[in-house]
Amino acid sequence: MERPINRVVELAALTLLCVPGLLLPSAQAAQAPAEVARASPDLEWVYQLIPTSNSGSYHVTYARDGNFWFAEQSANKIARLTLDGNFTEFSIPTPFSFPSMITGCPDGALWFTETLANQIGRITTTGTVTEFPVLTANSRPFGITCQFDRSDGHIEIFFTEANANQIGRMRYFPDHYEMTEFVIPTPNSTPGPITFGPDGNIWFTEFSGNSSVARMTPSGTFTEFTTPTPSVPFGIRAGPDGNLWFTQFYGDNIGRITPSGAITEFPILTTNGRPFGITAGPDSKLYFTEQMASKVGTLTNVTGEWMIEEWPVTPGGGPSGIATLATGTPDPTGYVVVMQADANTVAMAHTDPPSIEFTKTASPDPVPVGDVLTYTLTVRNLSAVERRFYITDTVPHEVTVLPFQPEWNYNGLYLGIMVSDDFLLNPDETKQIQLRVTADVPGAIANRAELSCNICPMFVSVTSQAQ
Repeated sequence: MERPINRVVELAALTLLCVPGLLLPSAQAAQAPAEVARASPDLEWVYQLIPTSNSGSYHVTYARDGNFWFAEQSANKIARLTLDGNFTEFSIPTPFSFPSMITGCPDGALWFTETLANQIGRITTTGTVTEFPVLTANSRPFGITCQFDRSDGHIEIFFTEANANQIGRMRYFPDHYEMTEFVIPTPNSTPGPITFGPDGNIWFTEFSGNSSVARMTPSGTFTEFTTPTPSVPFGIRAGPDGNLWFTQFYGDNIGRITPSGAITEFPILTTNGRPFGITAGPDSKLYFTEQMASKVGTLTNVTGEWMIEEWPVTPGGGPSGIATLATGTPDPTGYVVVMQADANTVAMAHTDPPSIEFTKTASPDPVPVGDVLTYTLTVRNLSAVERRFYITDTVPHEVTVLPFQPEWNYNGLYLGIMVSDDFLLNPDETKQIQLRVTADVPGAIANRAELSCNICPMFVSVTSQAQ
């Protein structure tokens, strides 16, 4: 059911709010030096100490700049972690905002919830923060996800309101935004993490109420599915198999729910492990954290059966948020990072080789100013199943995109991106598309593209010269 609230707000008229109190316990951090530890024959963890002590860092995501970003709840900061282990921290303007969850969006920015400030935050990759008040006071915004709307090019953000029992939707344009709220049917359900499903709907978990996983259509119609085991479902993510996967914190299970609502539960190996975060890896595995057991687990599809493996991280580190990404150049490489709030560290490791190939070339190089520069993007599906892909290309300021190119959506061009049509690839099938631009000024032209599918994103970049 949709609430009769729909507000269009000019960005210049924003106000900042601060609400005292806490929703979640802050982390008690113990300092630990950077080190390398052999966790298993497959994973080698590198532990990086977060610069701010007792930062309370729980949730992590990737961004279109090819880095990891995370929220520091206790420190009131958003931080960037590069793949070579360098941190940069940015303070949030509103004091004690308690940033909880964060997501990378197609506009190139990171969007996050400010649970105590009752705001949605947006931070650019250069550190500029904008804050947007939520319609309902004291709503406790928590989970957040976003996508690019091809119909008119706006960014669509969905977030949970844990205290108000609602889902918020925000449509973001460069000069204004629109916010709407939808009431969840079950009272006091405490909605948590949220994600987009392979069916185009929005999926989220409910901490309380009926121990449910819920589906909401873009127009606001809800369906709730009770888990077989009462379990406090928490993290949720679309998986490599076309289903949704979620953690069951008190059930010691990983749950799988089909788009039609059929639930299967997979017991983890450790009793009282407390599975927390979950994500899909570039190697077609699912990765999850066990907060109490201080472990990271994987689910791997082995000839139709899902196999669970677990590996230790820092004892007592409290692993929580987890994220993955892959790079296509110079060599295909997958990364997984784990937030360890109680140790105030980030653990990073390489995954198994990515099950996709993604390359990008620019021709001619060098290109005369005023002439056409052609980017060729090639995708190959190395997995054993059919996959759906699309490409987001960051358009350099030094070029102009030529009109009327098939397979590309122009509605995001005002955001500096071109988004391709979706395309399906069978196992070992290859797809090649081109993007044609003109070089406007002499000098280096750096271009980055992101490949999105139902496993983690892969990034490629190419730099050419105009003269």
